[in-house]
Amino acid sequence: DDSKEQTEDDINVKYEQLLTEKMELQKMFDENDGTVNELTNQIIELENKLRELQLENELLQKEIKQITMDNTRKTNQIKSAQRVALSMLQPNNNLNDGNLMTTPGNNINGNKDLFGLQPAPEPDLITSLLTYLLPFLFEEDDQPKIV
Repeated sequence: DDSKEQTEDDINVKYEQLLTEKMELQKMFDENDGTVNELTNQIIELENKLRELQLENELLQKEIKQITMDNTRKTNQIKSAQRVALSMLQPNNNLNDGNLMTTPGNNINGNKDLFGLQPAPEPDLITSLLTYLLPFLFEEDDQPKIV
């Protein structure tokens, strides 16, 4: 009988030890399960933020392309305006070479054109560019508009 009681006591002791281990493991599992849930939530948040940043990056790249296109267009307009201004200045120089009009330096001496009038002053580069780029600024309201 003693051996049966000792075996039962051993079994009860082992059972108690196993219950204690099981409770400790359950406690560790619960603690780690909370940590895993927190990490999973953080990963989801980071993935969402990554998607937002990628979208923002794409929008910024599109904006950069648009700005580049606008700058290219404006550069081409300025180059065109420069060509127009240069072409406007060159014919005036050709007229002066032909002595049809006098230069402003000669006007000081009293020289006049073929009709005895002082020639109109030559438009400067800025006026020529503004006239070309912004013609609406030089329109007069009382003049009939050509449609």
